[in-house]
Amino acid sequence: VSSFDRAEGNTDGGRGDPGLESYFYREGEAEVVLEASGPGQISRIWFAESNDPGFANTRIQFFFDGADQVSYEIPVTTMMSGTAPPFVAPLVLNADRSSGGWISYVPIPFREGVKVRLIGAHVHYQITYQLFAAADDVQTFTGFEDYTLAQHLWQRLGQDPKPTRGNLTEAASGEIPPGGSLVFQPNGWHLM
Repeated sequence: VSSFDRAEGNTDGGRGDPGLESYFYREGEAEVVLEASGPGQISRIWFAESNDPGFANTRIQFFFDGADQVSYEIPVTTMMSGTAPPFVAPLVLNADRSSGGWISYVPIPFREGVKVRLIGAHVHYQITYQLFAAADDVQTFTGFEDYTLAQHLWQRLGQDPKPTRGNLTEAASGEIPPGGSLVFQPNGWHLM
């Protein structure tokens, strides 16, 4: 879901104009930006960089599994700071560390559904989610998840993720004649 211009123009964050609201409906001061039923997971949340000083106070609220009360709430800038577990760097980036937006790749699973609301100033947003065929092994997000392993793996991008103990590295060089081939063998190349 996103804050696209409902009139197919270029007012992608156009909350103020009737018919161009970047939310589905309001609940008091809150704007509902996502509602989904069934088991699933939010896998990405993105906001454009905002020059609005009120954006620092914008809060995001999650209602999980049909809850009437807020299940989890956090200021967007805190969520994206990288210092508020489980929203830790490099799984989240603020506008200073990204290409100018605020982004989270922290998985936010739910067993029976989710509603997401925003309270406060915001600009363009995108929320990527998927629904699952069944709720088997899905545990609803609590805010106390430990994403240390994911954090560790993301900090090692480009490196072999499995243990390297006992690895053996061999190298060889050779020339391949036109129409020929080379086969690597433990003691070097073998011309075919």
